[in-house]
Amino acid sequence: YFTIKNTVLDLKRELAENEAGGNVWPKNVKLMYHGKPLTDNNKTLGECGIVNSDCVVQTIIRLVGGGPHTRVAVLMDATASVRDLLQRKILINDMISRISTILEENHMPPKCFELQFVAYRNYNAPCEKLLEYSGWSNDANKLSKFISGLGSKHGWGNEAIEIGFNYINQLIDEETYGISQIILIGDSPPNTKQQVDQKRQKRTEKYWQKTKFSQATYWEDELNNIVPYRVSVHAYYLKDQAKAVFSQIAQRTNGKCEKLDISSDKGAQELTDLVSKHVLRSYGSYSDNLVTKYEEKFGSGRGSSGSSGSSGSSGSWFSMFNIW
Repeated sequence: YFTIKNTVLDLKRELAENEAGGNVWPKNVKLMYHGKPLTDNNKTLGECGIVNSDCVVQTIIRLVGGGPHTRVAVLMDATASVRDLLQRKILINDMISRISTILEENHMPPKCFELQFVAYRNYNAPCEKLLEYSGWSNDANKLSKFISGLGSKHGWGNEAIEIGFNYINQLIDEETYGISQIILIGDSPPNTKQQVDQKRQKRTEKYWQKTKFSQATYWEDELNNIVPYRVSVHAYYLKDQAKAVFSQIAQRTNGKCEKLDISSDKGAQELTDLVSKHVLRSYGSYSDNLVTKYEEKFGSGRGSSGSSGSSGSSGSWFSMFNIW
């Protein structure tokens, strides 16, 4: 029998290895849900005609009414230069309502997704402000309260995206459900290695050693740790100075990279569209249909073309069962 640990990340790695080796989905595996066989008479997937990952997702939806949440992390600059983003353009209620509506209208659980907002600043900030994050949630009130409570300050040239990536890597390592996609929004590139070492001296290493940021980290190293998990980073830059590095980040992770004019009249709508569509693109073979339905209902807007990358395809549904 095909043996795998009960985590989405192990499954993603196994699937990647199988695909790289030219192998197909193993038909002689069985599904367990809360310790009980998921398929009739304890049959294998092949015996039930389930021969690929999309079929597994369909089976789970049919038998248990949905699955664990698809999870999308929004990593964003929270310095003064993007004050407009934080104060006026993130329409949480619209995002949550639209995603839920499209899912429900397409016979899927309306709350089978969660967002987490992660705000990064720079090393002139005290440790508690260098990185702030909400919990995972699909509750618009909770997420809106987090966003409204963020102060926009502590900018310093290139920003500490490396700290945000470091936190994302901790989530990837710890979360049972995994992360489907990451959305990066900022107006400056990450600190270089030299800048990290220099800027940490603003408060001195003695200060940082007493915090959870005791170990200096660098964006290239953190990105290299994300890549093997096949989690796409979709990078949206607000100023051209960030374009080159944001493009590199997106390319390395099979994500998208585009300029986002958050200060325009349509900025709020574009941001709502891009986040909503990236969530909907996390549902494997269902994603294209869901995005089409979204565009029919709410307009095409931002992100109306192109795929989200391979990493989000149905992986987040797998952690609800054991495979052996």
